[in-house]
Amino acid sequence: MAATVEINLDRKLYVGQYDISGQANELTMPWGREELDAKASGDATNLKRFGLETCSATAKIYSVANTNVDDYAFGLVNAGTINMPVTMCTRAGTTGQTAYFLDATAMRYNTSFPVGQLPMADFYLPPTSQKLVRGFILQPKATITTTGDGTAYQLGAVAATQYLYAAIHVFSASGTLPTLDVVIANSATEGGSYTTRGTFTQKTAAGYQFLTPVVGAPFTDTWWRVSRTIGGTNTPTFSCAVIVGIQR
Repeated sequence: MAATVEINLDRKLYVGQYDISGQANELTMPWGREELDAKASGDATNLKRFGLETCSATAKIYSVANTNVDDYAFGLVNAGTINMPVTMCTRAGTTGQTAYFLDATAMRYNTSFPVGQLPMADFYLPPTSQKLVRGFILQPKATITTTGDGTAYQLGAVAATQYLYAAIHVFSASGTLPTLDVVIANSATEGGSYTTRGTFTQKTAAGYQFLTPVVGAPFTDTWWRVSRTIGGTNTPTFSCAVIVGIQR
């Protein structure tokens, strides 16, 4: 049976409060474990054992001076930014689609200017804390103007040995004194009574947050959703995305 091949045309890259998908040429999130020597006297094979987990995010982006993405990426490294969520979505960033995210440090921004080629930069973002999380888009990037609940999705239960991981990217905010409060909640059924499991700090402008892994499991309810509360005047509006994952 022939394998189905999906051409990579529409992937998303969210770095903190910025969506740089349209200016990224290549996205990678290597993950694994350190390889440790375990050979001893008398061994005929160079034996190996697992070490610590390793992960990072790297993006090749078009490094055009005086553009938002160049200013933003360079500024993050220059400021020594840490604890910033970085999300790579494997498809178009819709609810329930797989996403990989981590709590990152803006470590390096290496530019190159080959003759006859577009200027490019390698944007390197290793972890600040935690691990690479394989999760899901719970709130796709969207413009939010009213208080309400997002689409529920059956992510599954959180076992006693697992944690709930979550990140929010707020790309923009407008209005007079706008406020955005976002919680993550779960329920036994899609239309049932939801219990809050994670709460982001209130957002009043573009920003981001990698939520401290939620403890207190097991959570046996399998349906999850985002609930949003909007405040302010003059049509307060936010553009944001929320990603969640269940992992040990």
